[in-house]
Amino acid sequence: MASLDNIGQIKAKVREDRSFAIDAALVRIMKARKRLGHQELVGEVVAQLTQFKPEVSQVKNRIGSLLEREYLKRVEDSQGDWTREYDYQA
Repeated sequence: MASLDNIGQIKAKVREDRSFAIDAALVRIMKARKRLGHQELVGEVVAQLTQFKPEVSQVKNRIGSLLEREYLKRVEDSQGDWTREYDYQA
């Protein structure tokens, strides 16, 4: 029987592995599409991941992480306002 510490370690590893899977799906999709809207991107990620169903908040957090690491860039309109689209950068 697994101890409580071991269960906590297992859950942390599962969260980490799922984060990597979401990141990989996001990069694959954006590499193929180059520019995509937020809703379309989230929908494609959820559809592509068949091992588990990610929460929308998880996908949103991973998009934020990729923005920080400059894999993705937000698209600006002609007035300099942010749109709900992303460009692939890497």
